Amino acid sequence: MVLSSYVIDELYKVIERKFPNKIQVIEDLLSTMSYELVYTPKTIKKQLIEIRDKSDYPVIHTAIVEGVYILITGDKDFQNLEIEKPEILTPNEFLEKYRLF
Repeated sequence: MVLSSYVIDELYKVIERKFPNKIQVIEDLLSTMSYELVYTPKTIKKQLIEIRDKSDYPVIHTAIVEGVYILITGDKDFQNLEIEKPEILTPNEFLEKYRLF
């Protein structure tokens, strides 16, 4: 699993705003999970693809630049992107396609 610095920063912002008493749960989760952390630049100079919601651009940019194979998201703005890599799947699509049992 690959997590970007942008996604982790956004996770903290949402948890702090909606569930401030759950910060430690996120800390514990991230400290026990196995993942590769990739850096999302604060300023992205070259636009690789068009996406409706500009706030989602750092996510797709990082996935493309870092060579991520699959992007799992429930955000509908990603579903209509026509790109070869990463493959964009909802959580349910991922489970259906890659279920091991």
